[in-house]
Amino acid sequence: MKLTRCNENILQFSPSKNKFSIIWVADGHLESAKSKLKWMHKVFKDNPEAYIVYGGDNLDLMQGKYDKRGAKGDTPEHLNRSDYINAVVEEMRKELIEPYKDRLICFTKGNHNTSITRHHEVDIMKWLVEKDDIQLMHTAGFILVEIKARKGTNLTFPIYFQHHPPSGGKRSKGMLSVDLLMAEHPDAKCIISEHIHETFITPQTVERLNVRSKSLSYNTVWCIQAPTLKAEHEGKKEGFFHERIKKSATTIGAIKMDFELKRVYSDNKDNTIASMTPNWILYYD
Repeated sequence: MKLTRCNENILQFSPSKNKFSIIWVADGHLESAKSKLKWMHKVFKDNPEAYIVYGGDNLDLMQGKYDKRGAKGDTPEHLNRSDYINAVVEEMRKELIEPYKDRLICFTKGNHNTSITRHHEVDIMKWLVEKDDIQLMHTAGFILVEIKARKGTNLTFPIYFQHHPPSGGKRSKGMLSVDLLMAEHPDAKCIISEHIHETFITPQTVERLNVRSKSLSYNTVWCIQAPTLKAEHEGKKEGFFHERIKKSATTIGAIKMDFELKRVYSDNKDNTIASMTPNWILYYD
């Protein structure tokens, strides 16, 4: 694969094949004792050729001595050290980067990542990735998936990601999030939001006007709310998750996106397009 940083908000990803998969792991909180890290490794083992994106809040980073959000019970014993942040960086480099760096597209940031910078004036994520020269994106941006169609021709599938959805959970305003993101990012063919530890996948048909030809065209935009790997609901039903979020459980899993070139026929035209089909990989399935 080839990765090209176009600017601070856009990363171009060019795989070596024109049929491939990307596994998007969002809200992993992966050093937390409540995260399904071992299951994630199994998913990657079961999909040995899939590329990987670690979405926002890939690390929990809440268990520092002076962090009011922290709960030492959420810290694995081997990370419960006086140099907690050092321990997390060392451990997560071994767990998240070293086994997968040949197929790792990037890390993105979430509020757990940026809060460390805000409160402690150090970018832990930069510290994590710089040794292996791994791409690090911000809390929102574009990944341009560039697929070779034929000699000298490439097709681009733009993914827009944003850690925080514009509105709340799917029960009341989830579809409002979809409408807002589609309106704000009309060039994206897939829109991924994270953060709320709930999930949905919905296709939306977009109508586009070609002013020059005075014609209309239609295409599908996939709108994805990514799940989490942090099982806060397991164990004693008390604490922040049950008292503040007020849920019995949340969906644990990752998103798998399958890409391929596809021939489509419309208006008596035979076109080749870059196609993507998303699906869940679920822990409790």
